[in-house]
Amino acid sequence: ALSSAINMLAQDINCTDVNDAESAMRLAIQNNQTYFDDLAAPLELTKQVFNSKLSHMISSLPDVIESRSPVGLSQTIKIASLDFDYDKCCSVLDSVKNSFEQVKQYFDEREDHKSNDENDTTQNRFIRSVHCTFAHNSQVTQSEMMASFNHLLGCNVDAKATALLYSDKVAAIEVEIPGVTSGSARHPVPRPRNEFQHVTVWCGQDVEAKESNELPAQVKSNIAQKVLFKEPIPLCGSFSFWHEQEPDALINDTSKQ
Repeated sequence: ALSSAINMLAQDINCTDVNDAESAMRLAIQNNQTYFDDLAAPLELTKQVFNSKLSHMISSLPDVIESRSPVGLSQTIKIASLDFDYDKCCSVLDSVKNSFEQVKQYFDEREDHKSNDENDTTQNRFIRSVHCTFAHNSQVTQSEMMASFNHLLGCNVDAKATALLYSDKVAAIEVEIPGVTSGSARHPVPRPRNEFQHVTVWCGQDVEAKESNELPAQVKSNIAQKVLFKEPIPLCGSFSFWHEQEPDALINDTSKQ
């Protein structure tokens, strides 16, 4: 009956042939029911084999099982940031140096600091991983960070450098952030948590990058200087997450502030 049904599939068949084939197969199965029943193991035997295999697998497990974080969530997000190209930021500084003698003198005196490690707070140093921090994990939860910025990762934003603020301790470029990303998608851009939107470019000895947040107030107190650019300078950035580093990986990563 099965062979006949298979042969029929290779031919042009009508409904009558199909019905005849179905009837023949049903009859063949009914006549051989005892044979088919003997092919399956008894239910009680199946249960015994399952329980035996399960017990063996459980007994092979270690006494303590180390918990693991789900894939993709093993690292804590430290900041959501708009990252810029270091060389482009240097070009901005060079342009300003050519227009303002006091700025040229300021950075010329610090030229030797470019070779110092940006994460070593014991040294005067330039910040090479230039970025504008949008949210810090001290300000928002991990879920809020994901909800606000995960869909923006890799998206570009056409920012503008508008001013340089600097003191004896720290220097930063003030940036203007548009309300949407560049390109065809045009995603809305959240506002940075810090009122002072900026890119830290230099830090003095024992100074962390986050201290650049105080520059606007220091300008008002005549502790720091502010130089407004004659024209805003285009500066394209890309969104990313920066993660907390493992304790045994790097000790002082202070540029992500």
